[in-house]
Amino acid sequence: MARRRVPSIKSANTISSIEGKSGSAVRHYETTTEIQRGFEAESALSTNMTEKIWIDEYGDSPLIATAIHAGHEIRRELLPLIALDEADRAREEDPYTDYFVKVVPTWLVATHSRFEVDLNRDREDAVYTSPEMAWGLHLWKHPPDAEMLERSREEYDAFYAELKILLDRLTQHFKRIVVFDIHAYNFR
Repeated sequence: MARRRVPSIKSANTISSIEGKSGSAVRHYETTTEIQRGFEAESALSTNMTEKIWIDEYGDSPLIATAIHAGHEIRRELLPLIALDEADRAREEDPYTDYFVKVVPTWLVATHSRFEVDLNRDREDAVYTSPEMAWGLHLWKHPPDAEMLERSREEYDAFYAELKILLDRLTQHFKRIVVFDIHAYNFR
């Protein structure tokens, strides 16, 4: 049986041959696919208005994983307003879930804390403005102003625009895809 390599999305545009057991050459195309080119072009459009609050990796597979509560960073302008210390924040975040997503070739991982913007909520509820929204935790020393809240919602919009681009490209390329949405219980 001939050894077959799976095309890599990030590979150069080349054609190679792999020698099979019978001595016949199996043609193998290793190309930068339309998926990656589309991600690069459309992703730049979706993130040019706000700071990117995630990291991502694109692979040539119908498998994708997300870890939307893995982040711990807080936007600089919000830090003086946060009443929770890092340990209290970490208790409600999903640390280490960013390691689990890497078992699949394509993934998105939030780098910012759910206390800045919770990507697992509807847009209007994505920024905690009261203790009732955050498991009774008193998150703010002073509430963020309307402009700060809107900036967090813009980050939310940018993340979901990126996810939509990713899912659209994958569903164009593959008949079906599988999304693993990785979460964890409190780690302490």
